[in-house]
Amino acid sequence: TTDEFLDCGLQADLKLLVKMVASMYHNVPYHSFDHAHHVASGTNDLLDMLVPIEDDDDEDDDNSGDNKEQQHPCSHYLYSNVNLRFAAVFAALIHDVDHTGIVNPQLVKEEHPLATLYGGDSIAEKNSIVVGFMILMRPE
Repeated sequence: TTDEFLDCGLQADLKLLVKMVASMYHNVPYHSFDHAHHVASGTNDLLDMLVPIEDDDDEDDDNSGDNKEQQHPCSHYLYSNVNLRFAAVFAALIHDVDHTGIVNPQLVKEEHPLATLYGGDSIAEKNSIVVGFMILMRPE
């Protein structure tokens, strides 16, 4: 779970990573770090809503059977896989990083350097992925 992940001594690294991502957001309407924070928090909350698989030893719990019947077969894997959880929350956090506040068609119309770099298709989105992974893969 998330607590186990943070107990591994990575909390300081995660805080630095979030600060670096936050520093790459611009003060633009909607595509701001505040929005990214809400999306990342919501993603984490959705992952928390997944039900872990209960042991069969918990049969005396009146709700244990109900949880198993309602549980999707992949939910335990999604709930318990720290790498998947990190990837999902990180993707949510970087989804608008370095966004200029200008919509893609306008970037193409203005012949913005990003439009040239990314071929005029999903410009802001491709840029956010590249910037996010540059931050993630920094040599520090």
